[in-house]
Amino acid sequence: MIDLESLNFGDTIFRASRAYNFDSDKITKIDDDGIAWHRYSGPRYVSQVHALNYCGLSTVEITGEVRFNEDKVTEYYFKNENGYINVEDIEHNESEYFYSEQSAKQSIKDREE
Repeated sequence: MIDLESLNFGDTIFRASRAYNFDSDKITKIDDDGIAWHRYSGPRYVSQVHALNYCGLSTVEITGEVRFNEDKVTEYYFKNENGYINVEDIEHNESEYFYSEQSAKQSIKDREE
């Protein structure tokens, strides 16, 4: 589990992601009975490890009296390999984030077994 408050700007964490493989081709075979069978040329899912560089923090300072449901979220910003900056939802998807690339790869391996 990533402790967001202990991160320093410039720290790198790793996200193990799993997504549908849209690049595989659908292969159709028709057997002797005329029944069509389908399979795909690649795996159904593709797993990857993404390095994320901690680059920003947005905090909310509330002064005075506000409603209970006002946005009081502290957001942590990470830059990915392509240079895009995103808010990562680490607190709700903590099983996908790791301090080391090796741990992220091991998580992918464990999920695929």
